[in-house]
Amino acid sequence: MPSDILSGVDAIIVTHTNLDHWDNAAQKYIPKHLPVFGQNHQDVELIRSQGFTNVQIMDKNSLFHNICLSPIVGQHGTESMYANTELAKRLDQTIGVVFQAENSKTLYIAGDTIWCDAVTQAIQDYQADIIILNTGYAQINNFAGSIIMGKDDVKQACQLTTGATVVATHMEAVNHALLTRAELRAFTEQEKINDRVFIPEDGEIIII
Repeated sequence: MPSDILSGVDAIIVTHTNLDHWDNAAQKYIPKHLPVFGQNHQDVELIRSQGFTNVQIMDKNSLFHNICLSPIVGQHGTESMYANTELAKRLDQTIGVVFQAENSKTLYIAGDTIWCDAVTQAIQDYQADIIILNTGYAQINNFAGSIIMGKDDVKQACQLTTGATVVATHMEAVNHALLTRAELRAFTEQEKINDRVFIPEDGEIIII
């Protein structure tokens, strides 16, 4: 996306600092004075060391412009992956975020996570109107399972809610992500959930 899109941005949320979420371009083009929310002290200190001057940890019920921000714990891989010390460092901790505001739809961004108990709990507790899932089904060599969600998780999100809109993202962006947009579109049509699932192209803006 063009860097001038940042002219309309009020704040930045960094779910984790892996390079496909917080890269050199982000550090270069994001204005250093913008408010930045991070998930923990480690990430906040890293972002501050890169020159950002308004960085804070997102706690439960953090407020920004009357928007309540609630972090949701994620699991960026399987239990066997996290049992590997070196891989666990690479995967790192990660969060999702629930956005709530009066007279507005509730939004849940799951972030880089597989389906886990925290995701189920968040969907049940917050009853979000819009759920954004990272669904590239990315894999790690020599390990079974994925490090983010896939097409079955899109279906599960639809099944757990009565009318929530699901937005599927994070596909075809990194070379270890195996699920394509075309495959997911075909799957949602087959499962008859395509009327509830948006699959945006790169740079596409979705208004719900």
